[in-house]
Amino acid sequence: MATNQSGGSGAASSVTRVLKAADGAFKVDVPREQVAQIQVIDLDLVLVLRDGTRIVLANAAIDAMEARAPVIKF
Repeated sequence: MATNQSGGSGAASSVTRVLKAADGAFKVDVPREQVAQIQVIDLDLVLVLRDGTRIVLANAAIDAMEARAPVIKF
């Protein structure tokens, strides 16, 4: 499930929050090549795209610390 939010500081980029699907994977509707950077912010992983858009994978940073890493489907 994804929700869109606009950047709060007047930024032109947008933020999309993605929750884990029923199969346990994060589904991201962008090509992998568009990901410029991956950040850890609090409990989340944030994919920063080349155009400045941010995709927040909810609680994925916590999942990354477990034996089974989070799955991201592009």
